[in-house]
Formats: sequence, structure tokens, C-alpha cells
Amino acid sequence: MEKRRFFERRRAIWLSRVGVFHPIAWVRQMMLINGTKLETVLKEMKKLVDKHIPYSQQGERASLSEEGMKELDCSETVGIYLHKLGVMPKYKAIHTGLMTTQTNFRKAVGSNKIEYIQGSDKADFIPESGDIFVWRDKNHKPRPDGHTGIVYKYDSISDLVIVLEAIGKDGARGESQQVANGGEAIKGCTRTAIYLKTSDALCLHPGWVGYFRPILK
Repeated sequence: MEKRRFFERRRAIWLSRVGVFHPIAWVRQMMLINGTKLETVLKEMKKLVDKHIPYSQQGERASLSEEGMKELDCSETVGIYLHKLGVMPKYKAIHTGLMTTQTNFRKAVGSNKIEYIQGSDKADFIPESGDIFVWRDKNHKPRPDGHTGIVYKYDSISDLVIVLEAIGKDGARGESQQVANGGEAIKGCTRTAIYLKTSDALCLHPGWVGYFRPILK
């Protein structure tokens, strides 16, 4: 099956280059190409977060230079992901305060290639690989707080979500549980975390917004 998918993708890429067009075939080709792109970028992001880059909301936040990559926060990490996908044409600093609605998120990234998934704020929503979760607690003291991350995989059997993120020194709500789930225990840096889909770290967190999905067309 994996071998067949490989050759289908190679054929799709070749057909797109030579200009062969058929409506149904074209849709299938684009799905294969875009699927390959998403998988590639997710693997790149997995390698990036596994470097355990120190967490910070200070310093150079609008550059992919060596200086800008010395430290990352959660929204910077998501921004890098969206830039790699082509959703954010020009990389720039964003934060969760700009990611609570589809309109504001699109304005923040500079394109319409991101959509809010209706119903994703509900506990029974099933996220897909590549989705972006957001929560923004406006009532947090002494100032509003927020978090965002990338869905790497979702396991329907265990109901666990593997997340690529940058987390602060205090970790997530239910930190001990995510470690018990098999997530990384390290805090104050980028990492791979594993959260129960219906946990305090995700849909039960105060200020939960839901999931956004990159549009790859």
C-alpha cells in the first residue's frame, strides 16, 4: 500500500508539471501533492521541536534568522509551520490574541489559507493531522494568557492527541498526565506532548477556541 501511494504521488507531481489536465484527475493529483506537502512539513516541524529550543516571548520574534531561532514561543512555532506550508507568505510575529477568530487569524498571517473548523470547540470533535488548536483565556490574571500547537497525530483508540508545541516553564494543565501518556517531560522549550483530547490542556481549558485548519489548494 505504501509503495502504491509513493508511485501515485510521483505520477501526480509529474502530471502537474507536464500540464496534463482532467478535472477529476486534477483534484486527485492535488490531494496527493498537498498531502505529501503536509506530511513533509509535519516531519520537519517534529524535528524542529525535538531540538528542545528554549521558550521565550522576548527577543527577535519576526525572523527565521539564527538569532530569531534561538528561542521560540508557542505562536512563533505555529507561525514557522504556517510559513513552511505557504499559508503565511511572509514570516512575521503572531500571538494567540490574533488567533481567536478566522477573520483575525487570516489577517495575522496575511492570507485566507486558514479556516476555523465549525464545531471544533466541542468535546466530540476529531482533529486531523496538521490542525492547529488555540485557547485564549481573557480572564487570566494578571493578564490574558493563551496557547497554541500543531496536531501531529490523533489516535482514535486511546483518544490521545500528539502535539508539537513550545511550552513555558510551568508546563501544561495536567502536565503529569501528559507525561504519563508518553509525552516529553521537559518544560520551558519546544517539545512533543501527548494530551487526552478531552483534557484540561485542550478542549476543557478556560478560553478554549477550537481548531483551525490550513487550506492547501
